[in-house]
Amino acid sequence: MPGLHKVLNGIIRFRQTVRADLVKQFEQIRDNPNPTAVFFTCMDSRMLPARFTQSQVGDMFVVRNSGNMIPHAQNYGMSGFEVSVTTEPAALELAVKRGGIKHVIVCGHADCKAINTLFNLHQCPKNFDPESPMDHWLRRHGFTSIQKLENRLKSDPEKPLTFLSDFPYFSFEAVIDAKNEFNVEDKLSQINTLQQLENIASHGFLREFLESGTVNLHAMWFDIYTGNMFMFSKPRKMFVLVDEESVEGLIQEMADLPLNLTGTTEPTPHDAVANILTMNGTLSADDNSTSTMEFSSTVSSVAFTTSTAASTSASSTTTDLLMPVTSKTIEEGSPFSLIFISTILFIVAILIIGKIVYSYRWKRKTQMLGSARWLPSNGPNANAGTRRGGGGAVYSAMPVNMMDTPRPESRLDWERQFFEDDVLNGGVTEEQANHSGVTLKF
Repeated sequence: MPGLHKVLNGIIRFRQTVRADLVKQFEQIRDNPNPTAVFFTCMDSRMLPARFTQSQVGDMFVVRNSGNMIPHAQNYGMSGFEVSVTTEPAALELAVKRGGIKHVIVCGHADCKAINTLFNLHQCPKNFDPESPMDHWLRRHGFTSIQKLENRLKSDPEKPLTFLSDFPYFSFEAVIDAKNEFNVEDKLSQINTLQQLENIASHGFLREFLESGTVNLHAMWFDIYTGNMFMFSKPRKMFVLVDEESVEGLIQEMADLPLNLTGTTEPTPHDAVANILTMNGTLSADDNSTSTMEFSSTVSSVAFTTSTAASTSASSTTTDLLMPVTSKTIEEGSPFSLIFISTILFIVAILIIGKIVYSYRWKRKTQMLGSARWLPSNGPNANAGTRRGGGGAVYSAMPVNMMDTPRPESRLDWERQFFEDDVLNGGVTEEQANHSGVTLKF
């Protein structure tokens, strides 16, 4: 097994070279780690966050998945309000809410295989595999990015795309590759990276941190062919190459941004992002310490999740395969949310209407019966529900031949009709009926 052999040999080299130094660093931060950023990036083997950010032990959390995606909060549950139990929101809560992290960084990259697959599914929907967790993951959480790519390709390259959020500060515009230097898949990768900022801001447990400005969201994009890192600048509405000439301006932009939405200007520390921006761009090819640092100093989590594919029926999935991935075939967020809510509302409406109709008919029936529902109990129509009548007879709670008699015009007509029937049936004598105050007509 050549792959495992290489991994094991790497561990041996690690033990022989940098392990002793790293153990000392582990001991120094064991009881008091102080990471200042959480870094979301792709699981692509060519992405080495600890190396190109020159991070040391305990500097930042690293979370990796297919396509560096953080699902929007509305994508969870049939109605969009279930609590997510997947890696990305859990990592956000661990880093920001429990770990006090000040900076959330999303980093995409060129030639991303996940993004290439997403674009291919958009172009050729028949390539979608209903049994593929990755296809479900990408199509579900990459839909909004595809929509924005379509807008970008149909419009002027210099026209900005809009990324909206519930928080005014986190809504922004972005011009994607105005000079058309990258291919369409890399354009989609940049759009997808920015879309994750909008998705992150959708999670309710981050609201207080976003509103107070104690946490900041950043987007970066790495060109694996040139080794260049780009950082998105909100004031300039574009990705800016991070180099010796631009780094000071980018750091100043972060310091000048209105971090606190309450109206005050209380900038938060930018140590982590500043360190990344001021990193040394030259890395030695035989630098074993930095290559093994990637292995030992990051907390990585590969989240190859499925976006609730199991809840989709086979019939609906098969139909969906034959349709292009556009705004006409897939709803933003959960594709079944509107159908589910509409069905529930329809059922509730039917129940309410049925209840109203039933109540009305019962009310009309009881109004027609009135107190004439009490009949003598010493005849064949007697039953358990009785009361004492004015003439000494015991009266039954059920009318006689109710459904066979014509509709009466008054309460006395009901009583007369019931007594006449009971006299004819032998249940009560004519004298008892007359004594009750009802005048019989036969």
